Amino acid sequence: MSGDRLFFKLHNGFPEHPKAFELSDKAFRQLIEAWCYCSRNLNDGQLTKAQFLKLFSAKSQKELTTVGFVKANDRGYEMHDYLEHQQSAEQVENRRTARAMAGSKGGKAKANGLASAKQMPEQMPSKLVADTDTDTDTTEAKASVSHRADEFMDWYLEYPRKASRAVAEKAYAKARKTATAEQLLEGAKRYAADPNREQEFTKLPATWLNGGCWDDGPLPARGGVQMRPTGSQVRLQAGLELMQRAQAKQERQANIFEIEG
Repeated sequence: MSGDRLFFKLHNGFPEHPKAFELSDKAFRQLIEAWCYCSRNLNDGQLTKAQFLKLFSAKSQKELTTVGFVKANDRGYEMHDYLEHQQSAEQVENRRTARAMAGSKGGKAKANGLASAKQMPEQMPSKLVADTDTDTDTTEAKASVSHRADEFMDWYLEYPRKASRAVAEKAYAKARKTATAEQLLEGAKRYAADPNREQEFTKLPATWLNGGCWDDGPLPARGGVQMRPTGSQVRLQAGLELMQRAQAKQERQANIFEIEG
């Protein structure tokens, strides 16, 4: 395991989650400890039977599997939707590799710069300043990328529909060119809390972002029993209207025949 510190994300509203309310204090604590364990060991939320029995007491096992935070599978057990919110082992490894490559390139660049400076002493001050500027720019760029990832996760956890996360993250980066993180976050909260939003018609995260929906007003009131017509209802209504027009046409023709007769 690498010496760098790993973090896992936990929404600050998780203790009020309906499923979390059903847990005892011990089961709640052991669930958090299990998430930490998965993050440290980069197992993508997968547990063997032995690990499951070691991490949870018998009572906690029953509570967590009953509410669905832990599920049995053909390999043992899995933490529900772990990779929807946490980094996978592959993502962590890619990040470590990228850092190692960046460090290697930076070290070579500095070494080359010092070698050149020794050959041309008069250029040493300007060369060293240039290296320092480059290192500063790289550090700031890395910090910006990390900060943007945190912003997206804050937004994604508030958005009422979790789907196509990778596509949503790209759409979020695009939306941030024209809107602040606060605007996107507040827009997601309003959309999630809108009493007229129907779960089955909730927009995909990327669709909402690409449509610039963070500035939209409240959805139209459904008026109690009024519901958005389904596709079959629309087709049925269109068919009835066609039948009514055909019937009216037949009646007009019949009246003409009666007059002429």
